[in-house]
Amino acid sequence: MRRRLLVSTVAVVLVALLLFAVPLGVAVTRVQRDGALETFAQQLQQVAAFLSDRAVTVLGAQLILRQAHDVIGGRLILSGPQGEVVADSAPLPARPLPPTRAAREPVATQRSGRLEAFVPVPDLPGYVLSGVRPDRELVAANRRAWLVIGGLGALVLTVAAGAAL
Repeated sequence: MRRRLLVSTVAVVLVALLLFAVPLGVAVTRVQRDGALETFAQQLQQVAAFLSDRAVTVLGAQLILRQAHDVIGGRLILSGPQGEVVADSAPLPARPLPPTRAAREPVATQRSGRLEAFVPVPDLPGYVLSGVRPDRELVAANRRAWLVIGGLGALVLTVAAGAAL
């Protein structure tokens, strides 16, 4: 009798944990991803506003992007109206460029292990600031969140099993 009670209690708690913990983990992962993408896009918007506030030369834009790279990380590229590269934060010789796109409003995505954002430069029609950054920090934060949820689930399961005895 006691064994059946223990097994049924643990089974009910395990099902309840799966029904609540997995959606919670997915929701936390999405919130963290959306937050990281929004932060990255906002950082690029600040750099784009800084670029548009000054009558920058190509050399000035290059210096601004390198300084922003030191703070933000990743690679920053200022593209002109025809998609030509005006300035790049990567030192020469640079790695191949990620694809750029025309942006009328900020766009940010997570793709292939990296965060990408495209932001129009205010007061410079057709100019786009692109940024690419590894998503290692986001992956580590997601892993921590899943470990915390799993640890809490194990604790609840242990408490339920102890209470059933």
